[in-house]
Amino acid sequence: MMLPRPKPQLLPRAGETDYVAQGQLALIRQAPGWSRYLLWGVAALMLTGLAWAAWAEVDEVTHGEAQVIPSSQVQVIQSLEGGIVSEMKVRQGDVVQAGQTLARIDDTRFSSSVDETQAKLMGLSAAVARLEAEVAGAGRVSFPENIRKARPDLIASEQNLFDSRARELSQAVGGLDSSLQLARREYDMAAPLVREGVMSQMDEIRMKRDIGELQAKISERRNAYRSAASAELSKNQAELAIYRGTLRGAADRVSRTELKSPVRGVVKQIAVNTVGGVVAPGAEIMQIVPLDDTLLVEAKLRPQDIAFIRPGQQATVKITAYDYGIFGGLDGKVEMISADSIVDERDQRRESYFHVRVRTDRSYLGTEAKPLPIIPGMTAQVDVLTGRKTILHYLLKPINKARERALRER
Repeated sequence: MMLPRPKPQLLPRAGETDYVAQGQLALIRQAPGWSRYLLWGVAALMLTGLAWAAWAEVDEVTHGEAQVIPSSQVQVIQSLEGGIVSEMKVRQGDVVQAGQTLARIDDTRFSSSVDETQAKLMGLSAAVARLEAEVAGAGRVSFPENIRKARPDLIASEQNLFDSRARELSQAVGGLDSSLQLARREYDMAAPLVREGVMSQMDEIRMKRDIGELQAKISERRNAYRSAASAELSKNQAELAIYRGTLRGAADRVSRTELKSPVRGVVKQIAVNTVGGVVAPGAEIMQIVPLDDTLLVEAKLRPQDIAFIRPGQQATVKITAYDYGIFGGLDGKVEMISADSIVDERDQRRESYFHVRVRTDRSYLGTEAKPLPIIPGMTAQVDVLTGRKTILHYLLKPINKARERALRER
């Protein structure tokens, strides 16, 4: 049976053991070769790790507890005139869009005022059209098309009045015109007699005077007709302007009975939930907390953490209602830092802190197809990226602190 051949040993070369004790030399001669390889491997690994620690960087982050706040002021929904709630279309917590109807106030009293004013406006508009035709001496009246369709009875009444007044003028002027024609014929017949001396010139002058008086009466009658129409036209136009303003006010009151959201937001604190409930003029009905495309998060940072915080720094917002490991967070930027520290009077510890506001890039977690909504009031954790440092810097930090403080105690 053959014995296994012993492995060759790495023995010291000549001259390397001249100053080594015999006992140590014996140990060296007996040391296995793999231990030396292991030693060199560990040394190489440590050097590699040290080089990586000096090169690799990690984020330097400042943490703070935060809360989602409205990105703009809370919108208060009110009714200027008040009234009776006829319909409530939303509930507390609903997300509404800008322009969406929230509730309706009974508009009966305002609608009746609008109808009454519109009827008066149509009557005045038809009268103005008739009077304009009378002033212009037109043979027919051009009524507005909307009145023709809506109030044919009103058109017929004004047209009959126009025809009646035109006939009266025609009859009055017609009688004077007949007298004028007779006076002219009489003058034409008398003129040769005056030239022959059969009639005196006084008679001729009298005839001319009669003709002039008749012409003046005809003109006076026509002018009186137009003057009366013009005065009535001015009066009606003034009333028309007043009623148009009244109609705008009445229509505005009707439109205000439909309460709409001015912004996209969440319904909050509905004061009147009952249909038929009475709302006092100017009373608050509900509040809308705005929801923009971005979120505004207000964080509380300790005074010792505020030194390296600057507007524009990148931040990560982690909503506590959603697991960060599953749903991730929101990227944002520091928008505002309070000028001084604040003490919360409600905090029993009375600790001071700085307000830091971060605006996010999005207003939801998840995907655009399936967003996870975030509403004001939710709590969050804000991580503000203040810089980057190497791992070696972190490892040497305790040593540097100890070195700075060493041998300085009293």
